[in-house]
Formats: sequence, C-alpha cells, structure tokens
Amino acid sequence: MKLQKTEILVLRDVKHDMTSHEGFAWPKLGKVEAKDWKPTFKCGNGLHGLPWGCGGSNYSIGGTSGKWLVVKVETTKDNYCYGKGELVDKCKFHKGEVVFCGTREKAVELIQAYAPANLPVNWATQKAGDNATQIANDYSTQTASYSATQKAGHYSTQIANDYSTQTAGYYATQKAGHYSAQTAGDYSTQIANYSAAQKAGYSATQKAGDYATQTADDNSTQTADYSATQTAGDNATQKAGLYSTQKAGLNSVQIQYWYDSNNKYHVATRIVTQKETNKTYMCNKGKWEEIKK
Repeated sequence: MKLQKTEILVLRDVKHDMTSHEGFAWPKLGKVEAKDWKPTFKCGNGLHGLPWGCGGSNYSIGGTSGKWLVVKVETTKDNYCYGKGELVDKCKFHKGEVVFCGTREKAVELIQAYAPANLPVNWATQKAGDNATQIANDYSTQTASYSATQKAGHYSTQIANDYSTQTAGYYATQKAGHYSAQTAGDYSTQIANYSAAQKAGYSATQKAGDYATQTADDNSTQTADYSATQTAGDNATQKAGLYSTQKAGLNSVQIQYWYDSNNKYHVATRIVTQKETNKTYMCNKGKWEEIKK
C-alpha cells in the first residue's frame, strides 16, 4: 500500500454487523462516505476514528464481537478535522477507503507498519533491540533490550533489559534489568534488578534488587535487597535488607531483615510514629538509628 504525503491511516471499530453510530453501515473494504458531512470540530456529521491509532482508548464501540477497520484518509481541510474542540482525541473525516477489516491486533500491526516513528499507538505491541526508543499509548505491550527507552500509557506492560528507562501510566506493570530507571503511575507494579531507581504513585508495589532506590506514595509496598534506599508516604509497608535506609510517613510498617554469621534469619519490625515520620532511619541488626545529614 502506498500512502501520499497528505494521507493517513485511521483506526476504528464497528459492531459485528458492520454498523456504527445510528446504524451507519461500513464496507469491509472500499470507499466510504458520510453524506451528512460538515467540516466542524464537533462530533457528528462525519466519520470518526483514531488517527494512526492514537487518541482516546475508550473509543471502542463493537465489544468483543466487533470488527476493527483501518481507513485510508486524505487530510485536506475539506475532508478532515482534528486537533481541537470535540476532536482532540479523535478525528472526523468526510470520505475514506477501508483497507483492512479484521481483528484489533492485525489492524494495529498494519498501522504500525506505516505510522511515523515514535507515535503513541493504542494497543500496540512493540519489540525492539538495543538502544531502541519506544512510545506507545493505552493497553500497549512493550519489550526492549539494552539501553532502551520506553514510554507507555495506562494499563501498559513494559519489559526491558539493562540500562533501560521506563515510564508508564496507571495500572502499568514494569520489569527491567540492571541499572534501570522506572517511573509509573498509581496502582503500578514495578520489578527491577540491581542498582535500579523506581518511582511510583499511590498503592504501588515495588520490588528491586541490591543498591536500589525506591520512592513511592501513600499505601505503597516496597521490598528491596541490601543497601537499598526506600522512601514512601503514610501507611506504607517497607521491607529491606542490611545497610538499607528507610523513610516513610505516619503509621507505616518498616521491616528489616538480615542473616547472622551462622546464616540464621533475623527480622526487626516497627510502626512509624509521629515523631519518626518522614525521617531517614537505618536498622543495624535490630537497632533503629536516625540518619541525620
């Protein structure tokens, strides 16, 4: 398929009977046109979709039985509206050509094959080699190798190897290799190996290897190995190995574990009081000591 400079691919879905809003019937392939077209930045009076698959992720109308379309659209002023008013996270067009009808996965694959680099395509699956940069939107899956940079929207899954940087939205799951830096939104789960730096929103769960730095908001759970630095908000739970520092808000639970010279496992636990709130402590074999700068 050859696209002109003024043409883009638009992603949308339809119901199982190929209809959309007010019973408009879409073809499985071929030309399509809105007879009531008006070139305004308001919904209605045109055909709608996600330009290059980017925009509002709650756009789907077909449900599990629906079909997904890829439509080739001319982006001239008399045929295409996008970017303001009610068309910030979707586009509207007068005419187009349906070039694909099938599953969402195949439709997104087709768009990815033609889309400009680094666009945040919804539902995208991205796999890249060393030194790659990946940007995806909601419900995306990203896999990358060494020195990769990944950025994704809500409900995303990110997996990267050593020296990676990952940024994700709400409910994201991140797993990265050594020396990684991870930033995620609320309710995220982050897992990283040695020397990782992790920062997450409320109710996040973080697990990191040795020498990790973890920062999380309220109601977080943090688990780290030896010599880690952990910071969290109120009511958090922190667990760390020997020589780690822990800083948390009121009523947080701080746990330190270590093995003695006989390989016997020991645990020290405390609840952060008002006096100890937001102060950095190190637990040396069961004795909690404030670390002052």
